[in-house]
This record gives sequence, C-alpha cells and structure tokens, in this order.
Amino acid sequence: MTTALRALRPRRPVLLDTALDDPTLLWNVARQYAPYSNRACSDAPLIGEDAPAPRTDPAKLLGEIGFRETWSASFAPPRPVDRLLHNARFVEAAHDVFQGHAIVRPHELRMDLDLSIPLLLPQAGAAPHFRGLASDHYPQWFRVLLQRSGLFEEWRVSTAVAVTWTYPGPGGSFTYLPEGRLARPSRWRPPAPNAALVTDIDALCPPVDPWAHHSWSDAISAGSTLDYDAARDEWIVTDRGRTVATCTSDNVHIALWWTALVFRDEDERRTYDDHLDDLSPRLMADLLVFDLRDRGFDVSPTRTPVRDLNIVTSMLAAYGG
Repeated sequence: MTTALRALRPRRPVLLDTALDDPTLLWNVARQYAPYSNRACSDAPLIGEDAPAPRTDPAKLLGEIGFRETWSASFAPPRPVDRLLHNARFVEAAHDVFQGHAIVRPHELRMDLDLSIPLLLPQAGAAPHFRGLASDHYPQWFRVLLQRSGLFEEWRVSTAVAVTWTYPGPGGSFTYLPEGRLARPSRWRPPAPNAALVTDIDALCPPVDPWAHHSWSDAISAGSTLDYDAARDEWIVTDRGRTVATCTSDNVHIALWWTALVFRDEDERRTYDDHLDDLSPRLMADLLVFDLRDRGFDVSPTRTPVRDLNIVTSMLAAYGG
C-alpha cells in the first residue's frame, strides 16, 4: 500500500472484549509508579534551555489537565510494565490488523491519568514514529503535526496502536476512521472496562472527548503532579507545593495506549534498526521551514523547530486543522 493510500484507507481495526488477562494489573501499575507529571510539562512547546519564556502557562496552551507516564521497550521497563508492553492479545490483534506484515515489535506504553481535558491542541495517546527521530526527543503533539504536514511519509514507520481504559463513567469516546479519511468517521468507547481497540495509527482521529471538568481545573499549571496515597486510597493533585484537589479512583480515568512498530519483512526491519534511511533532524527542520515559507509564513531557519515559538504557532496554523 502506498503512503498516499495508507492515510486514506487504513487497515480494519480489531475489537477485543478482553484486553488484559488480569484487569487489576493496570490499576496496580498506576498506583505503584506514582507520582505523575502533567502532560504539558513534557509535551509543551518552548520548554528547553534555549527556549524563550512562554506567553502563557503550557498547561493552558495545550489544554492539559492530565498526567502521563511513558515506558519504552528500549529501556528495560519494570517487570509489571513489561507484562503490559508484551501483552500477547495486543500483539496477535496487531498481526490481524497488519496482515502480510511479518514483524510486530512492541515499542512504547503510555499511561494517561486524566481528570478533565479541555482540548485545545490535537491530542491522542499515540503519535506517529519516524525513522531517525527519537520519540523521547520530540513530543507527541509535534510528531502528530509532522504527520499532518505530509512531508515525511517516506520515513514514517507503520505503527499498530491498542487503547484500553478503566473509567466506567460517561464521555471519553473518540473518533476513528476505519474506512479512511474520505469516509464517515466512527465513534468508539469501550463497552466495558478492559475492552480494547487495536488499529493502524492512521485510523486514529484525535481528540478524545472530555468526560469531566472540575471547578479547580483552571488552577492547574504545567508543574502540577498527581500522586497516590495508599493509606487513604486517594489521588492527590498538587501544584507549586499546595494541594489543589483530592479524588477517589472512581474519578480517575486511566487510559493505556500501546504501540508497536510493524515491519513487512526483515529488509524493512533492517532498514530501521541499522539506520539505513533515516530522517535527520537537520533535514526535518529544513523541510519544515521550506514548506512553511512556501505557505506564506515568515519563519527563520532553525535546528530546533520544536523550541521555536514562531515555527510552532505556524505549524499549528498550517497543519493543526
């Protein structure tokens, strides 16, 4: 399937009635590895030693009232996390989605713990992966915009995504595109906790619908954290050294996003592993600047576009719709 058709006609998703053999494992991992940083702390633009001071708090810019932890298969995750990462049900379903592809390699596990999501930027729990661009160097929102630009399809790696979550309350559904971007989208939310959807990342269509908005949400900044108090069995949101809110597990939405890199054969895997055709950060930056200028944006050459306020806002205007 060509890269042009891939975005228009993603592969059919697989729905799993049972995502995890032990559904308590997800909650156990969430409690064990608290505290969690606000997603805006790691995903916000303009964070870096050479970055200008943001005009507004990144949590407000990104619309984030959620918290996140990410584990990579490349860095020997803890054993309970590794059990989630190498979940045989997800791997088997990914093979079903990507028929004709010989290799499904678990790549990353992302856990989102959310209290509300105002949603200002395009967001999802999974983002595309490009040969040569380390995912821990480029935040999720930036890689989504790279994909939407259409400039980097030559280097994009086929990726399977599984999503499951625990929250039984209303809201939280998301839109996906089982028939491609030219067809009517579908909406999905787990019919029950521990169900899952496994799909081609091209079928994802963020954002996720909000399920709650609390009166204290506007007080949350990018420096906020979410911790778990085992003695009281409650979750605590702190910001700048003060407690902003406490809540029970019934009010915490945990979403697990599993991603795996998918290779058609050993040659494709070798191209990735041996860096035979990587997208260099310099070429990525040059292509972005050239395209944005061609679209009429006044941007300057840079080697770190993710930290350049002008380029970030131009990318949002050009590719964020």
